[in-house]
Formats: sequence, structure tokens, C-alpha cells
Amino acid sequence: MTNDVPANADLGLLLQHQPHLISGMFDSIAARYDGLDSLLSAGLDDHWRAELIKELGPIEGADVLDLCAGTGEVTLSLVHAGARSVTGVDFAPQMLRIAYHKAHREGLDGIRFICADALHAPVRSTSMDAVTMAFGLRNVVDPAAAVAEIHRVLRPGGRLAILELSHPSHVVAGPFRAYFEHVMPMIGRLVSHNPEAYRYLPESVDAFPSPDRVVGIIATAGFADVRARAFSQGVAHCYTARKL
Repeated sequence: MTNDVPANADLGLLLQHQPHLISGMFDSIAARYDGLDSLLSAGLDDHWRAELIKELGPIEGADVLDLCAGTGEVTLSLVHAGARSVTGVDFAPQMLRIAYHKAHREGLDGIRFICADALHAPVRSTSMDAVTMAFGLRNVVDPAAAVAEIHRVLRPGGRLAILELSHPSHVVAGPFRAYFEHVMPMIGRLVSHNPEAYRYLPESVDAFPSPDRVVGIIATAGFADVRARAFSQGVAHCYTARKL
């Protein structure tokens, strides 16, 4: 069975019905993911991830779970920030393979990678001091269930920090829409072996709840001190909260 996304697929329905195709799609672009991510975001992705770590707060000596870890950019940054142990979970094995090689190349200890669904993290309840998720919440079947899973694994007082793309403010909405819907897929076609992955990206952002709704989802899961911070005129948002 192939995990390629059909060219005529309704990408908005794939998450609901065939999440394995999304996993396969990310695996197909794994080797080029980091470079393309930086190119397509004009380098803003690295800045946003760095801000995510800052928003999470001090993590020296903490046990941290990085859900939807991808190629390990946030996972490795958590180790550099002083976490005692970091577990990176992702459902795309080729993405995790790259993350593992990065960690090995840097000689990082206290880090492990697990191939699993973010909705069913193979992590004990109340075992983590913090959980991060960068650009992953819109790629799960049920965002509310993913947030509930984060709540399950956190210790009382534990913190979450979620980074996700969103619709920008009216100031940049027009240029952003043109770039996101036309320029980005064109670059994807030229550079990537799977251009459908870059058609999926704008559609997945369109289908994702608004920042206000995401805040509501997090609060409903039982978190306190929920807040959303906009990055780059709202192109991305960082959501932070604390488990009671």
C-alpha cells in the first residue's frame, strides 16, 4: 500500500478519514523538510520555535514531551535549554529518523524518539513537567483529544506550549493569502518530490480553528492561565497554559 497523497484528494478530509496518508506525506518530504520550511517561511520558523521555548518558561531539570516532533528542531532545543529528559513523539518515521541523526550528531543525551500518534502518546499519566507541540495540532484528527492527551501526561502545575499557523491580521492578510495559496505551492512543485504536501498546508490552516477557539479548547480540557500570543502579525500563534 502506498502512502502518497492522490493528486485529486480532498485534503481537508484526509485527517478525518486517512491520517496514515498525512504521515506518508510528511515522510515523503522529510529529507527536504527543514530547508523548505525555512525557505517558505523566510526564516521565520526558527524565530517562532525559539519564541515557543521562551514562552514555555524555565525547564532546567524538567521532563518534557515534544508531540509532533517532526525532524526534532524543538526537541533538540529543549535539551539545549536544560531539560533533564526529552521525549519526541511523531507519527512519521522518516521525520523521526532525521531527528535521531541530528541528536546523535550533536551527542545529546537524555533524549528519545518514539513513533506514535499524538492522540495516544506512549507516556505514563502525570509523568511530564511540560509538553510542546509545534505545527502539529492542525495535523491531528481531533485537536481537542490531543489537548486532553497533553493534560493526561502532565503533572499538576505542568505547562504546555503549542505553536501553530493561523490567519494573519487584516494588515497582511491579502499578501499572505496570495503567497500561501499560490507562491508556496509553486515552490513546492519546483523543489519537492511531493508538491501535494504544499497544497495541503494552506488547506489545513483554513480548516483549523481560530485562535479564540483554540484557547477555548485548551481551557475546556482543564487548563488554567490560557493565553495566545500572535507572532508576525498573526501568521502564527503560541498558546500557553498550566495544568491545575
